[in-house]
Amino acid sequence: MIRMRTVGGTWTPMPTPSAFQVDIEPITKAERASDGKMFIELITNKRKISMSWLFLSKDNAETLLDMVVDNIIVEIEYPDPKDKALVQKTFYTSGKTSNILSYVNTIGGWRDVSFNAIEI
Repeated sequence: MIRMRTVGGTWTPMPTPSAFQVDIEPITKAERASDGKMFIELITNKRKISMSWLFLSKDNAETLLDMVVDNIIVEIEYPDPKDKALVQKTFYTSGKTSNILSYVNTIGGWRDVSFNAIEI
């Protein structure tokens, strides 16, 4: 289960995404010596999460988009592949899309909703 909240706010369960990807990005400092050798220092690793939903009801889309559009910085609780546990980290959100309003059995919803979250 994935939950989100504004910083210090109340946790809100999110609908289960159709696709969920965690990238572990190294933050490094690289320099070259006068002889051309490269020295790379690993400062830390940060997470980038990509989530998408093939279809969301109007209510679920509103809850999700209110959280990530109205708040640039959010806390997300998610399953982390390296830590092998549910973790809570702070992220900023980017790349928010929600493509087409469609109707299935006369119930409106949004297709192809997605966003990225980059750890602060």
